[in-house]
Amino acid sequence: MSVPSMTLELPASLTTDTLRILEADATARAELLRQIIGHFEGKYQCSLETFEQKLENLEVPEHPGWEESIEWRNAVEQLERIEMSRSIFAWLIRWLAQYGAS
Repeated sequence: MSVPSMTLELPASLTTDTLRILEADATARAELLRQIIGHFEGKYQCSLETFEQKLENLEVPEHPGWEESIEWRNAVEQLERIEMSRSIFAWLIRWLAQYGAS
């Protein structure tokens, strides 16, 4: 792999150590979100998509179903964003290691 031809100036605070801390924080957050998702999957014995269908078909009570589906959906969407952040942190760590930043 060749060094990029453009000059990339990263913030001084963006170090490998900082990225590893951010990655660890994201990993901890992802685990918490997985626990939230797992709680709802266990409680309702189905996926979020199936649960949302059951809500639409009035197969489960609206209360607390709608509220819990919102919390569940938020956890799923946040987990997706956290996983993307983790992959970016990992990529940046590899990039910094290869191109000689601290």
